[in-house]
Amino acid sequence: YNNRGKIYFDRGKNDLALSDYNNSLLYEPDNVETLANRGAAFGMQKAYEKALIDLNRALELNPNDINALSNRGFVFYQIGEYQKTIDDYNRILQLKPNDADIMNTVGLCYLNLGNTEEAIAEFSKAISINPKQGAYYMNRSLALIRNADKISALNDALKAQQLGFKVNPAYIEQLKLTK
Repeated sequence: YNNRGKIYFDRGKNDLALSDYNNSLLYEPDNVETLANRGAAFGMQKAYEKALIDLNRALELNPNDINALSNRGFVFYQIGEYQKTIDDYNRILQLKPNDADIMNTVGLCYLNLGNTEEAIAEFSKAISINPKQGAYYMNRSLALIRNADKISALNDALKAQQLGFKVNPAYIEQLKLTK
């Protein structure tokens, strides 16, 4: 049931995925993978309380399950619990130290918390691992603008655009006017 549930989930059929995850948990109620998967499906349906119940249970059973940590971090991000997202994602980075996407999300959390220095540091680490990801440059640009470093913000926005990331032309023009 769990494997078929993953296929349904990947195809955006959350109701069918949840049905299979529920059936799987009838046979193996403490299956960490299924709990993490059902938590993700609940999260996609914005049933955040249900998602957190499953994800917390999965992490009680296996505190280092990257899938459960990632899914719970996503739920925390969706509900604005940015410090909790940072905590979960930093645990992932202890297990997978070169995950640039996780670093980028940690940067977004710091940005949402108003900690631009930490945000810039996280975006910079993500860029050092994957310098071809335009979103990382754009996110760092947004942090740099908050830090009043408009020249670097413009350079990052232009780099993001060069890498194929869609940057609002008005943002670039505004940066050009204020440098």
